Amino acid sequence: MKYFQNKYDYLILTLGLLILSLIIFFPVSSDLATFIQGGMILKNGGALYVDYFDVKPPFVYYFFEFLYSMFGKNITLYRLFDFAYQTVFLLSSIYIFNKLELNKIAIRLFSVLMPMAYTTLSFPHTFQVESLLFLPLIWYYYIGSKSLGRKYDNLIKGVLLGITINLKYTFGILLLADILYMIIQKKSIRSIIKQSVIQLFIALAVTALLFSPILISGNFHSFLDFFNYMKEYSNYPALGFNWLQASIKFGTGFFTDHYSIILLLAALYTIFYIGLKDKEIADAAKIKGLIVFFLVLYASVIIERKMLIYHQQRILPFLVFLSSMGLALIYSEIRNYKKSTLVIALFVVTIFSPIPRLINLLNYPINVISQGSRAFYSTLTEGTEGQILKKHFAVADYINANTNTDKVLLINTGGNEMICYFDSDYKYSFPQSAFYLNDKAPEYLKEKAFDNIKDTDVIILQNNDQSHIMFFNDDTSLSSIQKNLVIWDYITTNFKQDTIIEDNFIIYKRNPSN
Repeated sequence: MKYFQNKYDYLILTLGLLILSLIIFFPVSSDLATFIQGGMILKNGGALYVDYFDVKPPFVYYFFEFLYSMFGKNITLYRLFDFAYQTVFLLSSIYIFNKLELNKIAIRLFSVLMPMAYTTLSFPHTFQVESLLFLPLIWYYYIGSKSLGRKYDNLIKGVLLGITINLKYTFGILLLADILYMIIQKKSIRSIIKQSVIQLFIALAVTALLFSPILISGNFHSFLDFFNYMKEYSNYPALGFNWLQASIKFGTGFFTDHYSIILLLAALYTIFYIGLKDKEIADAAKIKGLIVFFLVLYASVIIERKMLIYHQQRILPFLVFLSSMGLALIYSEIRNYKKSTLVIALFVVTIFSPIPRLINLLNYPINVISQGSRAFYSTLTEGTEGQILKKHFAVADYINANTNTDKVLLINTGGNEMICYFDSDYKYSFPQSAFYLNDKAPEYLKEKAFDNIKDTDVIILQNNDQSHIMFFNDDTSLSSIQKNLVIWDYITTNFKQDTIIEDNFIIYKRNPSN
């Protein structure tokens, strides 16, 4: 089968890749900085859950250790990697949807809309573990969609399932999506049970393999201790009316604002169309599979109780194709209307699509090309995230100009972007001060944090990083650490306040005599 049938297919793909290329110019985000910090500490000889603590599965940090060994702290190279990764995903999707003989116009639309949907999430929400999910996810769906299976298909699906679980534990819900998809395909109960058990067994074997560095190092008990502590965060926010209200608010905001009302309506049109004309559509089961995967993945967002934009992006591969399908179906029904009607419809679609946000993102390459990356990062303002990044850059600039030590400790919660701009590698253990400063923090984490403080020569302490989801109260790093009388007494005795950067980052330097 020829997947690019004419020159227009290549032009459409080129347009999609040009849109996607905007992410190359994105700056560092808080989560990307956290991943880089983990990779940096591991590359420099540290051990997970001994010298570095964070909530993602170990595989994520070993993966970033590999990336850090190649890219160091060069953010452009990480963004280039994300561009290459998403390009492979896009090409895989085009191949798969063509192989499954889905609607050709929908596939062409997907080639542009998927890069647009991903890119317009903007820099804080790209290059997440959800973004890394896209590639194994689309192949997992494809293998389950093939009309004629091969004997190794369950093995491959089990491996893919294992990889997704080790990106984020809740991604294991994909097995449920696959089971529901097999029911739609009217496979026998015996076959469904057999395939599911094989997949699960292989996924667990892959998980054991990816956990092997932790097991071999003897640090598995440290992982369990930290994992049990982190379960506190999975219980927040508490189930109830406030949680329901917040979920509706953030979910609605994602679909209508960040995704766009037009694409949402197009996806809903596909769902209703399949429901009404099920028996008339040859590939109805495959489209229903897309719908099932979309719904199950969104259910995993609700289960996590975290409705941030980047959490919800996991649904994009399936949601965008449903939108593409809907637009193709609508076009087939109105194509014979008067040209004036079509022009008006196109204008409305454009205004309420992600295109206006995409145009705004052209500021990224324009600023980088015209001002240089340093000026770009220091002047970037895109909502709250841009203001925070500007402050982090200012702190890093001050530290590089006024200290000559690598013993610089950041005590904050909400993102460690500045460590990517330090002249020296960052060496301390926590991307979030709340891990050891909140009321439920175990003693061994407090002791590790105290060891970090006793080792450092410079402390950067944030005074406005309230995060109820992390601290379980409305304290900041400053107010929280002041409640720990032992640590605060050590700081006030052995350090002297040097300056305050951007009103929010207090710099302390160790007294020469200490």
